[in-house]
Amino acid sequence: MEQLLQTSFSVEDLSCLRTPLDTPIPDPAKEELKKKKNEEEKVFELLTNTCTKIEGFQTQISKYYNERDDAVAKASKQTHVGDYRQLVHELDEQQYCELRIMVLEIRNTYTVFVKRPKGDCKALIY
Repeated sequence: MEQLLQTSFSVEDLSCLRTPLDTPIPDPAKEELKKKKNEEEKVFELLTNTCTKIEGFQTQISKYYNERDDAVAKASKQTHVGDYRQLVHELDEQQYCELRIMVLEIRNTYTVFVKRPKGDCKALIY
């Protein structure tokens, strides 16, 4: 410590002062691999979310057919009651709207893949 307080230093005095070099040096190859991995994870996440939505929609379609079958059976047994026929029409309209929304969501997902094939990091193609 006394050597540091002196105004003049020699080479021997400076050689005893050492500090570890903690400055990270970026490796371009590792950075590129990390970037590709992040892009693949984003694309995989988007596909997984879309598949989950589609699977949920498929179960919803089966429920719709069961409900519609019950309503049609009741409407055919009791032809004088118009509520059952109205129920069938309402179920059809509701299912049509939900089907249209699902198709639009799938289209939007694939539009993202066409415009950004390698993830959000790249610029738009079109």
